[in-house]
Amino acid sequence: MRAAQAVGTAGAGTSGSASAAPAAGLPSAAPDNTREQAALDAGARRLVAVHDARSLESLVQDLRQLRDEADRVANEQPSPDALREYRRATRELTEAERAIVLIRGEA
Repeated sequence: MRAAQAVGTAGAGTSGSASAAPAAGLPSAAPDNTREQAALDAGARRLVAVHDARSLESLVQDLRQLRDEADRVANEQPSPDALREYRRATRELTEAERAIVLIRGEA
């Protein structure tokens, strides 16, 4: 019975700290977005360093097909791996699209 009480006490302490975490996490949402944007820009700059505008356009077309295929697979056979593959393809496509914006000087 003491083990059950200890588990209950531990669970209560855990849930109390879990409810405090989202409130504490809200202010840090903006820096996370900033980091994501910085990572996106860094990836785009890497692509600009090795591709010209024409090859970037071709890369974007290829990555769109890859993303669409990953989306189809994730919908037909949902799994953590399929979701991870879809997110990776989406990130790579977004980086390539951002690289096109950079190379055209629209940034």
